[in-house]
Amino acid sequence: LAGHLSASLGDVDTRTVGTLMAIPALPSVAFSMVVPALMKRFPSDTIVLWGLLTLLLTSVGLALTDPDSEAIVDAELFPRPGSSLQLGWQIGLFMLLGVGSAFGWTPVLPDLMEKASTRISRERICSRTVSMELVSPAVSSLFNAGAAIGEAVGPILGGIMYNRYGFSGTFLFMAVVFVG
Repeated sequence: LAGHLSASLGDVDTRTVGTLMAIPALPSVAFSMVVPALMKRFPSDTIVLWGLLTLLLTSVGLALTDPDSEAIVDAELFPRPGSSLQLGWQIGLFMLLGVGSAFGWTPVLPDLMEKASTRISRERICSRTVSMELVSPAVSSLFNAGAAIGEAVGPILGGIMYNRYGFSGTFLFMAVVFVG
């Protein structure tokens, strides 16, 4: 990501690159606080779909704003590397990454707990309160373990893909993953 930002934005110092890499966290936190209210009005699957679609479109946008994308799409890059417009695109796309992450990730744990609790309640013929107490520790542990594995493996796989396919190729691959 740092290499992409340097190539896209031109002569930027490492502090600027570090600050830009933190941008997705801001909308992710903000929209994570909004998702529970949305979950009262829309099914969790719908909200996750919104998140995946946002991540899909953002991945394509990031792929096409990378200087390497000219070779992939055989067209002149817009916006030009180092321009103020390119900086605006990068900030906007990074913010959308945060929004997509909030929508795509936040509903998952409560939804998993609800589904597991409903199943246990039916199978063991017990109250929802008892079934939730039974499933909460296991589901939370599995959810956190999955997140930790993703945090460890993601940068490694991303680095391997970046070295092999470049930034644009990596993000186009991610767009295909979000479609699947």
